[in-house]
Amino acid sequence: APVEAVVLRRALDRARAANDFVLTEQLARVAVAQAPDLDVRMLLAEALHELGRFAEANDVLADAVVTNDVDRLRVAALHHRVRLWGSLDPAASI
Repeated sequence: APVEAVVLRRALDRARAANDFVLTEQLARVAVAQAPDLDVRMLLAEALHELGRFAEANDVLADAVVTNDVDRLRVAALHHRVRLWGSLDPAASI
């Protein structure tokens, strides 16, 4: 049965706050399937990054829909982190 969006988001935020990136990824995938907003995609990409799954994190960020400059900056900053640590090449992350 589907989980209410508010309950799912609360669980997702708690998992992230506890640095439980395995649970964060699992919950974020469900949330993305229900309503793929930018915040949920960012949490999924961050969890994948923390789990060392850089290519997957990069793919999640590539699919993000950005509608304003603040969100564009948020995605760019996380994308930089993913590419920097994923490739261990600072020049590639710019």
